[in-house]
Amino acid sequence: MHFEARLLLRCGEFISGVAFREARLVVAACAFAIASVSSAEVPGSMPLVASGDGHVWWVVERAPPAASGDASQADMPFLLMHHAVVEPTPSERLVMRFAIQPEALAGEGDALAVVTRARGASSRMVVLMTAAQSTAGGHWYTLPRSGPQVLAPLSSEGQVRDLAMADGMLYALVRSADGAPTSSLRLRLLTLSTRNRSSNWQEISLPSLDLNEPIRLLSSDGALTLLGSVNARAMIAMRSTEPTVGPPQEWTVAPLEDDRGPLSSRSLVGGFEVDGRLALVSRHPALVDGGPTTLQLSLRRRGTVAAWAAFPEPVGSWAVTGFGSDAVVLSLNAERIGSIRLLPLSAAEPGEPILLAPPTFSAGNWIHIPIIAAAAVALALLALVFGADAYLEQRVGITTTAPQIPLNRRRGARLGHRALAMLVDLIPAVCVVWLFYRGNPLEYLEFPIFVTDLTARFPAILTIALGWLSASIGDIVFGRSIGKRLAGLEIISIRGEPSTMGGRALRSLASLVTMAAPPIMLLAAVNPRGDGPAEMVSGTAVVEAAAAPVLPN
Repeated sequence: MHFEARLLLRCGEFISGVAFREARLVVAACAFAIASVSSAEVPGSMPLVASGDGHVWWVVERAPPAASGDASQADMPFLLMHHAVVEPTPSERLVMRFAIQPEALAGEGDALAVVTRARGASSRMVVLMTAAQSTAGGHWYTLPRSGPQVLAPLSSEGQVRDLAMADGMLYALVRSADGAPTSSLRLRLLTLSTRNRSSNWQEISLPSLDLNEPIRLLSSDGALTLLGSVNARAMIAMRSTEPTVGPPQEWTVAPLEDDRGPLSSRSLVGGFEVDGRLALVSRHPALVDGGPTTLQLSLRRRGTVAAWAAFPEPVGSWAVTGFGSDAVVLSLNAERIGSIRLLPLSAAEPGEPILLAPPTFSAGNWIHIPIIAAAAVALALLALVFGADAYLEQRVGITTTAPQIPLNRRRGARLGHRALAMLVDLIPAVCVVWLFYRGNPLEYLEFPIFVTDLTARFPAILTIALGWLSASIGDIVFGRSIGKRLAGLEIISIRGEPSTMGGRALRSLASLVTMAAPPIMLLAAVNPRGDGPAEMVSGTAVVEAAAAPVLPN
């Protein structure tokens, strides 16, 4: 394996989770000057930005905070960050660290390709990684967990000017010398399959265009797209990415025109894909002296370019790209922390900036997890104390001549039957919540102990609350809820007698903790009578309604 690939796999450390330091990739530091940065895949002044369907990645040079204690990471100042359109909170996630700034990024869907800089005559390393979201907590992590997938290396010759991904193919536009005595520069377009690790880079033809600076190569509607010009008139060239057998595929070249005629290439900055459409970005001079330049976004539909939005060019480092069904303007503040401004297709200018604060456990929307855990532990301790036979035999109201707990009292219902009854009780709540929030109903069956952000999972929390409320009303008033009735369960007293309304009310209150943290119900598996913690505290038992008396072992 290539030296840099071996070094990357040995030094790269990926840790799944949502903490800001989720993953680290240590690239060996080398003492040589960093060459000029290649163009970003998306327009803007940020040098390294890539986007996929609802994902955006960027590289920022940011020294670690002095209070972090990670002084050893000061030699890895380049951070690869990630933000997704579906986030528990508006946050930026650290994917990996670099000692040396990468040369190019390209994204497609939830996948990102990174091309590192060549080390002397050694080839550039090319790695592929995928962003994945936890279905339980909603946080993002990086696949493969063992480290990025190493693709075929890219030659160290020339400079990578642009990088793009389309239909699982990686395309690199490389500027290099042709070897002539005058050392004239030429462009080469190389392609590599990201699905076949044994493949190598292949060169394909380029259209006869004067390619624009700085954005040239991108993906649009699954096709490889080049922005160029002919006689200062903006042109677009598209080439299918589907594999063919036979003659090489040809480029389809067409002018970029609006209702006034062909567009000039002088103001065209570049383009990106948003909601399956090609968006073009152009820069126009200030209307008054000293004023900001204006960015104009246009959409290409049926071969014609139509105006979309216009707004002043952001101050500092920025980029604009597709972000799911909208566009997003990404910028960096003085601390190099990202912020975004969403730009829907129906809007004429971006919205208010949203700071992408790094996720931390101190966030208020996570505080419920230790609270629920503490309540679960407290319920378990109360169950062990108040559910003991010695306490039950001396409970207030029980005389010394009262009969003890019968040995043949019906054993507590199985955990599977209890879970079935609980799911039946949740079905009406799921239906009610679905009428307001729609989406996938299965996503509503998330219990609070497994949810890291209550604000992002409010429909699920509402479902659990409504399900508990309806089940409690049935248990307290009628002795068993709809779910228990359909599952063949009933609530009795600890002595096998009919339960009281007060005991059932106390049990329902304690069951709120078990609904928030279902693992605590495992106590029923070790209880000799099969009673859960809520029953042990309230002096009740949930049993099979038609079960015959069972003698103890």
